[in-house]
Amino acid sequence: MPSELREGFHRELDRQEIAIGALLDVVPEAIRRATAALLSGDRTVVDDLARWRALVSDLNAGVERGAETVIALQSPVAGDLRLLLAATRLVPLLADTMDLIADIASPALAEIGPSLPGRIKDITAELGDSCADTWTSVEELWRERDRVHAQAVRDRDDVLTDVRSTLTAELASGAVDLQVAMQMAMAGRSFERLGRHAAAAGRLFEPLRPTGRVSNAEETPDPQPAPDS
Repeated sequence: MPSELREGFHRELDRQEIAIGALLDVVPEAIRRATAALLSGDRTVVDDLARWRALVSDLNAGVERGAETVIALQSPVAGDLRLLLAATRLVPLLADTMDLIADIASPALAEIGPSLPGRIKDITAELGDSCADTWTSVEELWRERDRVHAQAVRDRDDVLTDVRSTLTAELASGAVDLQVAMQMAMAGRSFERLGRHAAAAGRLFEPLRPTGRVSNAEETPDPQPAPDS
C-alpha cells in the first residue's frame, strides 16, 4: 500500500478507536443516571437519555460507514481487520444497550420507584452500580486490552447476575403487589441484558492487540533466510 494510502488508512483506524471509546464512555454514566431516575421518580433524565441515544446513533453511523469504507477499499488484514470487525459488530450492540437504559428510566418505572420498599430500593441501586461497573470494565478492556480487564468483565457480569437473582427473590417474597413486582422484574431483566451485552462486547475486544498500532508487515515477521549449505 502506498505510504499516503497507509497514512489515511491508519487515520481512519484512529478515528474508529476514538469513536468507540466515546461510545463506551457514555454507557456507565447513562446506567447510573437511569437507575437514579427509577428510584427517585426524576423524569428529567429522559431528555438526557434522548440526547445520549442520539449521540450514540450518530457515532454508530460514523463507525459503521468508516469501517465499511476501509474494508471495501483497503482490504485490511490481521489486527487491523479484527479491530474493524469488532467495531461493526459493536454498533447494533450499543444501540440496543441504549434502548435498555431508556427502558430502566421509563416514566412507568419512575412512577413506582419512589414508593418501593427500602430493601428493594437498595437491591436496585446495587444492581445499577454493578451494571455500570461492568461497563466500566468493558471500557477499560477496550483501552488496555489485557487479560486482567477481560477477566474483570466476566467477574463483574457474574456479580450482576447474582444481584439480579437477589432482586427476583425479594420480589417473589410478596414485599410488593403483583403489578409492581412484574414491572420491577422487567427492570431487573433489562439490567441483566445490559450485563450480557457488556460480556458480549468484552468477547469482541479480547482478540484485539494492545493499542500502539504496528503495521501488518510488523505483525508477521519476514522469514529468515535459509542458512548457507
